[in-house]
Amino acid sequence: MSTKPATSDTRRWAERSPVRDLRGLGWFLGLGVVGLALLLAGLIWDAVLHAHNPELAHEEGLFTLSNPGHLLLFVGIVTVAAGMVGAAWTRLGLTTNPRRSRLTRRALLLSMILATTVSVAALHWAASAESAAHEHGAGHLHAAGHQQAGPHEHPTGACQPTSAQRTAANKLVADSKRGLTRFAALRDALAAGYAPHHHAREAIKHYFNPAYVTDGRVLDPTRPEGLLYAYTDRGPVLVAAVYLMNRTGEPGRTIGGCLTQWHTHDNLCSTNPAKGMITGLHTPGGPCPPGQVPWAAPAMLHTWVIDVPGGPFAQHFSVSPVFRQLRATPRPSSG
Repeated sequence: MSTKPATSDTRRWAERSPVRDLRGLGWFLGLGVVGLALLLAGLIWDAVLHAHNPELAHEEGLFTLSNPGHLLLFVGIVTVAAGMVGAAWTRLGLTTNPRRSRLTRRALLLSMILATTVSVAALHWAASAESAAHEHGAGHLHAAGHQQAGPHEHPTGACQPTSAQRTAANKLVADSKRGLTRFAALRDALAAGYAPHHHAREAIKHYFNPAYVTDGRVLDPTRPEGLLYAYTDRGPVLVAAVYLMNRTGEPGRTIGGCLTQWHTHDNLCSTNPAKGMITGLHTPGGPCPPGQVPWAAPAMLHTWVIDVPGGPFAQHFSVSPVFRQLRATPRPSSG
């Protein structure tokens, strides 16, 4: 009975050392474990950095390699992928069918390339969508008829204030800057009765004082109903006063004419609206947190004490320009 001569591929396959292949399999599995450890370390490092400096979330891309946490994440992902592919490749080499092994290895390479490409594209899309959503959610709608203005400027375009209105608007800004000095440190604002309007982490956060919301005063720079703090790596920095009218539905006092346009919110919640407490937010059409009810708060007016696009009474703001301005104007840390 004749036997079919072994092909060169079959002979090479038969001559392979199972011990060497098993050693290689163990090496690649160990590489995958190291990559997983690097990935977890990167996640922890990145979380610590963001806890100390929330503004990073609005400045970083998908992989910002200047961030040590992101660098470890990137190296960890590459290492895990190399370990997985290497282990699978070596395991396939232990089969006795060289032709089937070659086809399976090619399929493995193609599937890994496809999976990596799709994953990176999906992560990039998610990061872009999250950034756009945050930028939209962080701000307020533009006042009708206003155009964006540069630093130190008031909105122009359809808004044409009189000289007296412009003077009154400038006085409100100057008085607000003086009045807010007592709240430069967040600890002093908290001691005076200000509280966050909700407890989610934000790079720029509102604080309101219920006693000032219900005290009957309007546009008092020494007792603004709300304060706006930016959380920087130097601590919270006071960037704006938030004035409220006395009652819901009451039109705002436009002392600066079209410059001082008030606005309202329809997503606020309260544990006690009668006491002027703003304690939560709800999504459009969604419920308030447990124990809270929807509240159409009185009209509000932001008065910025730093330069922002749109001028000192800008209703709409984005996180990035605020932090760029804070970096350009060093300020002392506050508690």
